[in-house]
Parts: sequence; C-alpha cells; structure tokens
Amino acid sequence: AVETITLIVRNETTGDFESITLTETGPDTGIFTTLTPLLSSPSAGLGTEDGTLHARAGDSLTVHYVDPLYGDSAATPRRSLCPARPKCSI
Repeated sequence: AVETITLIVRNETTGDFESITLTETGPDTGIFTTLTPLLSSPSAGLGTEDGTLHARAGDSLTVHYVDPLYGDSAATPRRSLCPARPKCSI
C-alpha cells in the first residue's frame, strides 16, 4: 500500500518549524515525495505551523522524522539555501 509520512522542518536559528507530508511514490517503494513545496521567507512565517518557514540564507535547518510504527527517529541538519530560491532546498 502507498503510505504517507510527516516530517518536521525546524529552523534551529529562529525556532520556527513547519510540518510537511510526503507520499510514497508507489506501493512499498520506500521512496517518498511531495508536490506541495514548503514555502519560506526571510520576513514572513513568524508563527510556527503557519505554512511558511521563517528562514534566511545561512540559517541552520533540521529535518526530523519519527517512524509511527517503531518510534525510531532521525534528524538531519542542513544549512539553508533560503531565500535564494522561492522554495526551500534542504
């Protein structure tokens, strides 16, 4: 079956965070993607979970995932490429 997972993208510099949902590309592929980009802005998105990640170029972002079945978690820190592009790249 095609599954969905939720990731939390947190700006460690500002404290803002947003969740995004990824959908598996097919039954049991283990590859997840989204067609809905995570919007980012250096001046907007000051509230958590408001749909826009408050991020500036050079901010430290972490993507966090918790497996709903086993409770395992993973976090990956990255430097932000925002707002050099209209959508965050992490």
